[in-house]
Amino acid sequence: MISYFKNFFKTFKDRKLSFKISFVVLVLLWIFLLVITVVPLNYEMTTPGVSTKATADVYVVNGNNRGNIYTLGVYGKRKVTIFESWLLKADPKSDLEPYDPKTQLDEKEYNRYGTVSHNIANINAIYVAFNAYKAKYPSQFKTHYNPYLPPEKIMDAEYKGLLVSALRKEYDGPLKPDDLITHLNGKLIVSFDEFLADLRLHLKTNDDYELTIVRNYNTEKETSFPVTDRPVEKDEQRILPYYLEDYIRLHKLEPLVLLSKTNTIGSSGGAMTALAIYDAMHHKSITLGLNVVGTGAIDMYGNIKSIGGVRQKIITASYGKFDVFFVPQANYEEAKAEYDKIYENKKGFDLVAVSTFSDILAYFEAGE
Repeated sequence: MISYFKNFFKTFKDRKLSFKISFVVLVLLWIFLLVITVVPLNYEMTTPGVSTKATADVYVVNGNNRGNIYTLGVYGKRKVTIFESWLLKADPKSDLEPYDPKTQLDEKEYNRYGTVSHNIANINAIYVAFNAYKAKYPSQFKTHYNPYLPPEKIMDAEYKGLLVSALRKEYDGPLKPDDLITHLNGKLIVSFDEFLADLRLHLKTNDDYELTIVRNYNTEKETSFPVTDRPVEKDEQRILPYYLEDYIRLHKLEPLVLLSKTNTIGSSGGAMTALAIYDAMHHKSITLGLNVVGTGAIDMYGNIKSIGGVRQKIITASYGKFDVFFVPQANYEEAKAEYDKIYENKKGFDLVAVSTFSDILAYFEAGE
């Protein structure tokens, strides 16, 4: 190898000046291209994605499974290259935001968090859809599927606690991802909202708090034990050091609901998954023959929560032939601004703001 380079430089010295200049320019150009296509920057991108048929991923035994209900995804990436950042800045449909690797989840952690959130959203979707159907058609539900099954046994649900889906970068305490928090200062946790209210009240006069956690939940190695923990400091404020999800365990589903395994991450498909399940539990689709699309996380109470990337989701929906788009009320203004840019004075899909799952159902009931 050394002799090769010696011969190369000896030959190079004997070359004409024009060749030397051309060679140096090519080497510098190669280094430049390598740098802009390989070196990552601390930015996060969001671009328009694709629509996916939710009813194709949902199967309810003895259900109709025929509605045209779609979810929307966007493409995202953390730590983009220099070249990618140039392309994104020139693209009005994409967003490029600063990313701080010291405080924000890295790509692997973010994907793991997104997978957990997606799974929890599916559980919430099943729970909300079943409860909505039982509330509206209690007798039909019982006789249509299994006349020998008492209504109260169609679905058993047990609130288990708060699942730790990810840890903040600043945190170095005793909790781990997948831990289940069941008690705060000895009090049984029944929801994230109540937990947060109790914790805020406690921290007014205390620095620490006690949690009871279950590790290796639902396995042979399951253990439960107390830990003492405290918030992390950020921007002169005390913040919760972990990402938490309400966790419900479902039992005895009748009819059985099967959800396809997908590569999707995040909880933004929860609302449309709930609608697809609810729709499939009817003999005939409730969607009035419309092509339905939407976005929004859903909690166990049926509240539709805000999501990210809503601008790109409006753009993605504009590529398809949709009749109605359901968007969380909290995201409506941003969605409407992008909608107006795309359609101006032309007629597009109905853009409907919703706060609860009941709001979605009310849209179809009004059109019956």
